Amino acid sequence: MPLHRLALCIERDDIGFAAAHFTIFSGTEREGLHGHNFIVGMEVVAGAEENGMLFDYRLLKSRLRELCAQLDERLLLPARSRHLAITQSALNVECRFAGDSFSFPQRDVLLLDLANITLEALAQWFLDRLLETVNLPLQQLVEISVSVSSSRGQKACRELRLQ
Repeated sequence: MPLHRLALCIERDDIGFAAAHFTIFSGTEREGLHGHNFIVGMEVVAGAEENGMLFDYRLLKSRLRELCAQLDERLLLPARSRHLAITQSALNVECRFAGDSFSFPQRDVLLLDLANITLEALAQWFLDRLLETVNLPLQQLVEISVSVSSSRGQKACRELRLQ
């Protein structure tokens, strides 16, 4: 008897966040500070259950929305960048890159434990947090992937094959 697999894809306009960032290309080259309306999606592949469902995926949608809310309307900075010097005070976050210096209100900045703020890094950030915080039936799953898009037709996916 063949094994049937189901893939559940979630990519909704209401699961996303608006954030500013700049990607660092080298010790001397970076993008200008800009923002996106990011959309976060995911796909889960598993063996089919008798009831035709993988599991109650409302949990995934809820957690993705919570994670997006953490990033929404923030400037995202990579805390682990070797090219960016970041200092914080009670009121401000200051960063220096090559000859550029920036100062932002503390409440508007989110330092992420990343080396760079890219679609690829954000997809990994979301996948890691889903795996840490959501009680997924991992023994049933074949694959889980998360995508982050900055515009239609431009996204990065990070996937984990479990079987």
